[in-house]
Amino acid sequence: LAVRWHQLCDRLGVKPKQFATLIAVATVSVGAMATKAVFKPSKAAASVAVVAAEPATAAPRIVDAPRARIELTLETRPARDPFRPFFMVAEAAPAQGSTGGSTAQNVTGNAAAPIAAADARCDYVLCSHGHEDHTGDALAIAQANDATIVANYEIAEYFAARGAKTHGMNPGGAWMFPFGRVKLTLAHHTSSLNAGLAPLYMGVACGLIIEADGLRLYHAGDTALFLDMQLIARGGLDAALLPIGDNVTMGPADALDALDLLKPKVCVPMHYNTWETIAQDPAAFARAAAARGHLVNPLKLGESLTM
Repeated sequence: LAVRWHQLCDRLGVKPKQFATLIAVATVSVGAMATKAVFKPSKAAASVAVVAAEPATAAPRIVDAPRARIELTLETRPARDPFRPFFMVAEAAPAQGSTGGSTAQNVTGNAAAPIAAADARCDYVLCSHGHEDHTGDALAIAQANDATIVANYEIAEYFAARGAKTHGMNPGGAWMFPFGRVKLTLAHHTSSLNAGLAPLYMGVACGLIIEADGLRLYHAGDTALFLDMQLIARGGLDAALLPIGDNVTMGPADALDALDLLKPKVCVPMHYNTWETIAQDPAAFARAAAARGHLVNPLKLGESLTM
């Protein structure tokens, strides 16, 4: 229902919250008129009027008069998003020292991204979960490249309803694509869109095992440490991408324990230093991993690793 609601609002060219406010105003007004018609109040009865104001500063009041007028003030300002430090927004806040210029040259919402979304070239787009910092440009990139979005069932259906080619899966399931085999794994994390007052359920968060060209890669997605990682290690891993940011995923200490369970030939740390709440030192993590017999390659923005 939430998806259909947003689709309706998109077609009408209105914002969901403003449209909901309008419906609420109409409902209250019709209800007031219906009540008046049914009970046929005397001339001294109160009449109800709904007044939408911006900003919401006036308190509801009753005016002492033969026909009292009750003014209900509706707040139309956007609600404060308590998750703003975690989730991406359409327009990123300018960095310190910035003059507030456009970030359109970068992947939307991430001023640190070394490429523009319009420059991405691919045949498939793989999404681990629904949070905006993991699906933000998925639709635009997929449509620009006629690429297929591979994700859990709910994310796939969400983007399919918006015109994208998709392939829906779920944890434990695998599929052989032209480039190789993809299997979704467990991940302990949340998964939603529009996480303010009306979040959209986007299925469960997942990790991905990709087998191609004789190599086996594990992308953990956003996750906490979990013991079943030792099952993912069966068959061997040529590479593992693990989050180390802490706060919303596992941190460096748990990521080291994950390496002990997974035993990949090389680990690429991810999901760190985007915001202050996930600031980490990847070089320190690499040294700590080396002390436990693991190779870690902290790639810089724009770098790649060929195996």
